[in-house]
Amino acid sequence: MKSWNLRCIALLAWILAGHLSLFAQPAADKPPLNTLGLETDLRDPSAQPLSLPTLPLPGAETAYESETRYAPTARPLPEVPRPVERPIVGEAVEATTAGLTLRGYLTRPSSPPFNGGLLLLPEFWGVNEATRQRADDFARYGYRVLVLDFYDGQPVASRGDAARLMRELDRELTQRRIGAAAQWLSSTSGVRDLPVAIIGYGLGATLGLHAMTQPDPTPPAVRGLVLFYGETIAEPGRLETLGIPIVGFYATEDFWVRPEKVAAFDDALTSAGVPHQFFHFDTQAGFGLEPADYRQQGYHHAANDRILDFLARYLH
Repeated sequence: MKSWNLRCIALLAWILAGHLSLFAQPAADKPPLNTLGLETDLRDPSAQPLSLPTLPLPGAETAYESETRYAPTARPLPEVPRPVERPIVGEAVEATTAGLTLRGYLTRPSSPPFNGGLLLLPEFWGVNEATRQRADDFARYGYRVLVLDFYDGQPVASRGDAARLMRELDRELTQRRIGAAAQWLSSTSGVRDLPVAIIGYGLGATLGLHAMTQPDPTPPAVRGLVLFYGETIAEPGRLETLGIPIVGFYATEDFWVRPEKVAAFDDALTSAGVPHQFFHFDTQAGFGLEPADYRQQGYHHAANDRILDFLARYLH
């Protein structure tokens, strides 16, 4: 009987270990780089994440424990935004600023105040229903959100269309549009100096990172950068002009952006003195916008909780 009980305990421990590994932790032989202090889960376990059902997150009941240990110079803990009671308004927009034409989808609460501005840069599928839905989700938390259309309204009906438009994309022009769009989002809000964060997914993460690492200074409205996978930069000298914090979410099974590339990016940001924090999930890319299964929904949920934490720290 004692042997049977020990086997049951061992099996239960193995199952629990498998579930807890859903939220990947830094390797034990390498101290975690938590310069932003976002290693906690939900600040308020009753807060609903962006349009997804609440999933059990380990550590939610001790959300504040590791703050001092990992981020002694972090800002005071902010209150994570809650959904606003005002209706949201979404519409297609076209604007000209700094000599550049911008097209996209703008969504926001029907009236100020806003918690900040968010510039969403989509995956290579462009502005589709999933991207608009994600923008609406953020707008429900009080943000003024612009999804920038890289393809200027050209339809994307298939993967072939998306691949062709991505190949034909003028990346230098698009990167200039990203900076202009961030300033436009801030200056047309009706709120003076509305701070903006950029959130990029896949292709959008690549373009957003490269736009913010050009020789020109980062646009003054931009206060933070959120990256979901996308290409990385391994040269510290190219990152020294950033001057804004970065939080990144990466898939260990990503065929294009392998973990060793993310590790080199991590090291380069550290060498360049850029505040940042990365989260690694044992899945394929895609969970940021369109989670494919329950497991990816868990990663999506965890990432969105940390984004809200990040935005509360650097935009409010």
